[in-house]
Amino acid sequence: MNFAERMARLGTESAFEVLARAKGLERQGKEIIHLEIGEPDFDTPVHILVGAAVHAAWVKHDVAQCGYCQSGQIMSATAFLKSLPRGKQPTAADIDAAMAGNICRCGTYARIRAAVADAAKALA
Repeated sequence: MNFAERMARLGTESAFEVLARAKGLERQGKEIIHLEIGEPDFDTPVHILVGAAVHAAWVKHDVAQCGYCQSGQIMSATAFLKSLPRGKQPTAADIDAAMAGNICRCGTYARIRAAVADAAKALA
């Protein structure tokens, strides 16, 4: 594939295709430098750190049941935790106020509150 063809495809390859090609080159003995989030030379963006903490707490506290509210709950929790000053631990009332716009059909509010508090602790 010539340069013009590669440029025409720029942005159309999936991450899987790129990774598969990189692994193939590594098997051929070529050195590949992987730039990943969290590498020492690149600070991980705060929204990734907060999102990862929320995800881990959601799994730990087994928050999800039917999944109806999960995208809204996770987005609200992530936005709330991003808005807190670094190291501030929210109260149960803070969490309830931040999450008040989301309705959970399964009633897992106690687990949601625990997961948000746990994610805040992990980020402190």
